[in-house]
Formats: sequence, structure tokens, C-alpha cells
Amino acid sequence: MVRHRFGGYIIKHHKPDHPPYHVHIYNDRGFVGRFNIEAQVMMETGLPVTGKLKKALIDAGYYIEKKG
Repeated sequence: MVRHRFGGYIIKHHKPDHPPYHVHIYNDRGFVGRFNIEAQVMMETGLPVTGKLKKALIDAGYYIEKKG
């Protein structure tokens, strides 16, 4: 398991985890959700990521901003 802290979030990546390729996200209150790296959306809601969470995922290298 790889674990990083960015912008108030703990982002965990479990190498032998099930598809799709994703990370688990936590904050000081607990589990936030799972981010699907392939589709670039939250797995539980399917909504795009915004705000502080987006910046944390960019800083961690998991969120790829679309150009143009």
C-alpha cells in the first residue's frame, strides 16, 4: 500500500486492488470515497472532482487535467 498526504487528504493506493485502477481517499473525518483514475471521477457518485480534493489529486499525480 502506498499512502500520501496532500491538502488535508490521505490518498491510499493498494497495488493488488480490484479494477478499475483507483485510489482510496480519507480526510480527518474518515473515508471520503474512491477515485477512479481511468475515468477521472469518484466511483461512488460518478461526479467530477472539484475544489481542494481536485488539487490534492493533481498534486498526488492521480488527476489529469484536460487540455483545451
